[in-house]
Amino acid sequence: MISTWQGHALACEEVQALIDQELVMIDDTLQHYSRHEELELSRREALVTIAALPTILLSWRRPEWTNEMLAEEFLPQCSASLAACWHLLKGNGLTTVQEILPRFAPTLILMARQATRYQRVAARLATQAAILQAILAMHRLDIAGRERSCLEALRCSRAAADERLECAALMYLGYTYSFCYRPRQPRKAIAVFEEALRVLGSQDSLLRSDVAMGLAEAYAQCGDERQALHYMTLAQDAFPTRPELDPSFAYAECGLNVLYQWEGKMCLELSAHFPDFGYQQRGWQAIELSLATPSISERASNESLIYQADAARLIGELDLFARYVRQGAELALTLHSQKRYNEVREVFQRAPRSWQHEPQIQRLARDFFKPLPSSG
Repeated sequence: MISTWQGHALACEEVQALIDQELVMIDDTLQHYSRHEELELSRREALVTIAALPTILLSWRRPEWTNEMLAEEFLPQCSASLAACWHLLKGNGLTTVQEILPRFAPTLILMARQATRYQRVAARLATQAAILQAILAMHRLDIAGRERSCLEALRCSRAAADERLECAALMYLGYTYSFCYRPRQPRKAIAVFEEALRVLGSQDSLLRSDVAMGLAEAYAQCGDERQALHYMTLAQDAFPTRPELDPSFAYAECGLNVLYQWEGKMCLELSAHFPDFGYQQRGWQAIELSLATPSISERASNESLIYQADAARLIGELDLFARYVRQGAELALTLHSQKRYNEVREVFQRAPRSWQHEPQIQRLARDFFKPLPSSG
């Protein structure tokens, strides 16, 4: 299928949509087979093969190839590769994408900077590649690298003159400040998120909802209850009935489970400023809904488990705290995410002093964390 797009590079982004459709059909089919694990392995091998296509082409590149010849071959393969990379990241694919993406992303980003007839197509694809690089950087705790990749995505999106992609690049940059940096920088994030909404305009969309979630949580960090609740309502109102049909679905990484998750995060942040307003229980309930809703990715599920552990701590449920810390730690290790492991360790270290000698806490320390938490 991909080879048929050679010579049609200017329309090659349709490859992503076609591959997405095929993979959704495969995923639906897998649910009906008893040999699910074997078929899942074959699916993963196919994704890795597709993801690696542009790297193979670059290794075969010949001196006599003109830039146009390269673009006509390379851009359709990048389009297919990016689709495969997004799908790999839905599961245990961080390490695989980290191995493949850096081998072709620099060439793609270079094409996005060159004033040719392929620039806009290359820039749209390069924006996605830079966003993927930002996600990978975060999970290996390279937060400065994430910020650089977000800024590269922003430059590429502007070269592409694509408002959705520009909004997405700004959104990921905003989350870098509110969620990734320590100490967190919510005021800086708010300014970036507000710019993202201005770029996008007033039409309801998945991105509008996603950015509003970020604003709600950032304002909650600042203790601004009114604005936090306002933007969470905006996120809920703007969320599409069928997010998978939204043009930004592939790179927005946002589903209904994420909406519930960020409502829970907002409530947990507000509980620190308003401990008597019942936000601890509201946060627990929202994240419970997130965990009960089909997840867009294992990384998102991991995040919900970690926040549910923190919510259990706040409502004083030792057994639930231990259960969700264990599940969160196990999944973080399976995904090879340093970011998620650090997050679950931070939650574990917040365990009340009165819990430290409980057998559940001792087992968690033995199995995943040392030394025992010392904070009260």
